[in-house]
Amino acid sequence: MPNLPAAEYRFHAYKLSEGYPDTFFAFFANNNKNASKTVSVTAGRTITVHLALGPKCAKLRVIIRNEYGIPVDGGLSFTRAGEETSEYSIGVKADSEFLVPLVPFEVEVTANNYETWKSSILTPRSEETIKLNVRLTPSRQIPLHLESVKTLLTSHKSN
Repeated sequence: MPNLPAAEYRFHAYKLSEGYPDTFFAFFANNNKNASKTVSVTAGRTITVHLALGPKCAKLRVIIRNEYGIPVDGGLSFTRAGEETSEYSIGVKADSEFLVPLVPFEVEVTANNYETWKSSILTPRSEETIKLNVRLTPSRQIPLHLESVKTLLTSHKSN
C-alpha cells in the first residue's frame, strides 16, 4: 500500500472461500497470532507485513424444515460452549452452509411462529462438514391479526 501517512496500522487477513474465517469476531477467535499485525509506518520507509492464516475451519450445513418438511428461513445464534460472550448471529436460508471454528459450540435456530431449536454441543474438526437437520415445531403462541382483535372488541362492546 504505497504512500500511507505516518501512523500505526493494523493489518488483518481472512479468506472465507478457502476456509479461513474472520477472527475479528470472538466466536471465530483462535490462537493464531499471525493473522493480524500492528506496524508503525514512517515516511520514506518500506515495510513488509507477513500474515499467516490458519487453522482451516470446519463447515456447518444446516437444513431447516417445519413439521411438514417445508423449508423455513430463520436465524442462527452460535455460542462457544461455556462462553456466553462469544455469541455470533446470522440470518440464513433454509439450506445453508458456513464456516465454524474448531471449538465446542452450540447453535440455536429461530424462525417466526416457531419454537427455538437448540443443538447439543458440537465439536468440529478441521475441514470437516457437520450436517444439522433441524425440524421446527410451531410456537404455542397464536399470532393475533389486527382485524381479529377489532372483531373481538366490537362483539364484546355490543354485549
